[in-house]
Amino acid sequence: MHRRCPVQIGFCVSFPVGSVLALGSMISTQAMPGMTVVFLYLAVVWFVLYAACGALPYLAAGAEKRMVAAAFWGFGIGGAAAGELVAILVMSNNLASHARVLGAFAIPATIPWLLGFFMTRWLATGWA
Repeated sequence: MHRRCPVQIGFCVSFPVGSVLALGSMISTQAMPGMTVVFLYLAVVWFVLYAACGALPYLAAGAEKRMVAAAFWGFGIGGAAAGELVAILVMSNNLASHARVLGAFAIPATIPWLLGFFMTRWLATGWA
């Protein structure tokens, strides 16, 4: 069996869990009073959420500590950046409502994961 198979299996669990929790946290921002609160909330919550969901598969597979740290920071940064993008789209009055909804629901399942994978690789090679 390939040595990275446990990490891939771990992402089969963390990907749907993280995406669903991110959608739930995004929906909960609808009742928040100000734009600043939404920006801070999504940045912090999505950083923690995606950092944990990105690092846990590596941790469970017994990867090196630098790889787990790179995954934590890479996925966390990707989650925070995507959270800010969602906050901008949701709070923007420049987009039609259906475009905001489609964009906001597509982002949690795509952008944080893609940014996280690329950032993890970049950080891991930089720390070698």
